[in-house]
Amino acid sequence: MKEVIKYIENLKIKENDNVVCAVSGGPDSMALLLILKSFKDLYHFNIVVAHVNHHLRKESDKEERYIRDFCEQNNLIFEIYDYFPRDLKNLEAKARQARYEFFEKLVNKYNSKYLFTAHHSDDLIETILMKLVRGSTINGYKGFRIEDNRKNYTLYRPLLLADKKEILKYLKEKKQKYFIDKTNKISLFTRNRYRLKIIPLLRKENPNINTSFLDYSVAIDEMNSYIDKQVDKVYDNIVSNKKIDLEKFLKDTSLVKKTLSIPKWANDKGTRLGINFSKVLTESILKM
Repeated sequence: MKEVIKYIENLKIKENDNVVCAVSGGPDSMALLLILKSFKDLYHFNIVVAHVNHHLRKESDKEERYIRDFCEQNNLIFEIYDYFPRDLKNLEAKARQARYEFFEKLVNKYNSKYLFTAHHSDDLIETILMKLVRGSTINGYKGFRIEDNRKNYTLYRPLLLADKKEILKYLKEKKQKYFIDKTNKISLFTRNRYRLKIIPLLRKENPNINTSFLDYSVAIDEMNSYIDKQVDKVYDNIVSNKKIDLEKFLKDTSLVKKTLSIPKWANDKGTRLGINFSKVLTESILKM
């Protein structure tokens, strides 16, 4: 966890700054909260603990009470969001969207420049594998960044510099309590199947798979940044008044088409199409 601690230290969070940290009560988020708390005590900034109770397990209320008490004992601000899913269809995606809407509300409420989530390198592997199997656009094949700049704040994922074993070892050394979500062991959810069945096989082939996937994600991200710059050079020539000139557009390369025609153009138009672009959706629109 030394790299994680050094990373957060280098952020140089200032006195009286408000820092929002997503905490579920699991080992990852409790480890992240402990590290942030150690710097809070040193640099005197404020931590806003954002907890979402999904009400899917009987243990959820117990976990909420523990985190609430932990915050009270350590002078941390506690914010709770009760999420009651209407149905289990696309539960993972819907719950994720609800969580991040809650986090952003807190960022705005406390005028914070920092949002921390506890994604670690194992999460990154799962995400990349799921995208590769499902199919995506070039930009979609990357995982997620350690830093993700948003409109008025930055989303930080420092635990990408650590794997699960390091996190559990750190918690054991600190004698910190945490909760295990039993649903993580159920193969009903797609992500769990990758976590329980596929990743252990890959780790046997390469014990350093975490580093390999992080390097892959960074490389894809850098490549996409370069492609975006090239697209920007031709975009104004092809698009006018938010309309694509098809004659000019069809003369361009396939790569530029796929990058330009869907994500950038749709986002500029302000349509909801810009949220997720799978390989199938992109090719369908190009064919049309």
